[in-house]
Amino acid sequence: MAVFLGLVTAIVGILLFIERDKFEFSIDKQITKDILKFSLPMFPARLGGVANTYINRFFMMSMFSVEVIGLYSLSLKIASAIFLVQTAFTLAWNPYLYKILQSDGHQVIIRKVSLFSTILVCYVALLLGLFSNEIIKIIANPSYMGASLLVGYLALYNGLFLVKETVDIGVKVTKKSKFTSYLYFISLGVNIVCLFILPKLFDIEGVAMSLLLSNIILVFATLAVSKILYPMKFHSIFMACLIIGSSLFLFLFNRIEVDMVIKIAIFILLSSIFAFYAKDKVGNATRSVNPIQVTKISLHDSFESDKASDKDVFVIGATAPVLPEQLRNGYIFGGWFKTKAYSDEVTTVLIVCV
Repeated sequence: MAVFLGLVTAIVGILLFIERDKFEFSIDKQITKDILKFSLPMFPARLGGVANTYINRFFMMSMFSVEVIGLYSLSLKIASAIFLVQTAFTLAWNPYLYKILQSDGHQVIIRKVSLFSTILVCYVALLLGLFSNEIIKIIANPSYMGASLLVGYLALYNGLFLVKETVDIGVKVTKKSKFTSYLYFISLGVNIVCLFILPKLFDIEGVAMSLLLSNIILVFATLAVSKILYPMKFHSIFMACLIIGSSLFLFLFNRIEVDMVIKIAIFILLSSIFAFYAKDKVGNATRSVNPIQVTKISLHDSFESDKASDKDVFVIGATAPVLPEQLRNGYIFGGWFKTKAYSDEVTTVLIVCV
């Protein structure tokens, strides 16, 4: 694969060199300034994110054996499957977000996406935690079975990055990227404090729990800051219940023996709940907390009786719309009227909510 990518890069480079006369290189100072203004304050956030992910290695080296650290590495690789989804989502979400910000209904879309992503992340993390034993039996030998305790925590940890992207609206809209660095360092601080406490109580499981707790704090701190910078409603309480409930489920599940029949029953239950909420809480307008009233007004253009056409105006809410003017070469628009005799001119339509 590396050789293939290198070959493609070389071919593209050669073609660009051959056609270099058709390209002009220039630097727009204002665009460059805006890019640096937005990106440089986020540089500490990247450092904080990397430190938050890898700081636990130093604690594990002093607390646990190489074999135990190997269990953590295996569980992290399994949980990274959800990280691939998060990466792909982020690449698609940011361009889409800036596109929909220009529309009137963008807050509704963002709220639905944030809720659906939370439901999806919790669902996938719970399934990985539920069947972690079976996954490890397939890809590793029995000596690695202890890694099953960590898979669910780490999957949820990785998935919460996806949720963070959907609620991190305030920084992206206001371009106050310095807050991203503050949030990541708060998360790092939580992780370090937990690493001093939880591994002593729960061994290697405490390391994964520390990482998960740091990301839970990151998500809800991001949500709080986003609401301050760009006020809008999220399903905050429901999202918190999902994330905390999933974490507690993983904690309790690691402490009981469950046979395959019960696991399948739990899988069916989780899938049913996921399907219900993905449809009702996110996609079903009839269950919306804030229903939208849409009124259709049909206007009849009777310039020529045999070529009359209708114009439909859709009104959202109860605002009285201003009726549109008609354009025709050589004529002056006289207005809209209630009768064919052109009496009782109408300029607006009052929408009455009953």
